Amino acid sequence: MEIQELSNKIALNPEVISGFEKILGLKFVAGKTSSNLCFADNNNEIRDDFKQVFTSIDLSNYFYAVLHSQSYREQFEQSAAIDFSHIPFPKDAETFWKLVKSGREIRQNQTKNH
Repeated sequence: MEIQELSNKIALNPEVISGFEKILGLKFVAGKTSSNLCFADNNNEIRDDFKQVFTSIDLSNYFYAVLHSQSYREQFEQSAAIDFSHIPFPKDAETFWKLVKSGREIRQNQTKNH
């Protein structure tokens, strides 16, 4: 299953989305936007510090990075197997975009190896 298909199937709690919006100072959009010219657009050609929106794919990549981090595994090892409610909010937009990038890279590397 592709990440786009997976992210379309994830039911996200509106309170979680709202929390991310407040911390990041960005607006959530359900899917990738289509314009390549708008700075509000969330495409790979725009630097993270210029992005004004984040998508379910970005959240999926963020979650992927957090779930693969050693510190998360150590802290929530026992509860992670049954409950993913302990995924922390990022401290700021810069941290969020770094983890989005890491999650995307981890996922792409794992996809290449399979």
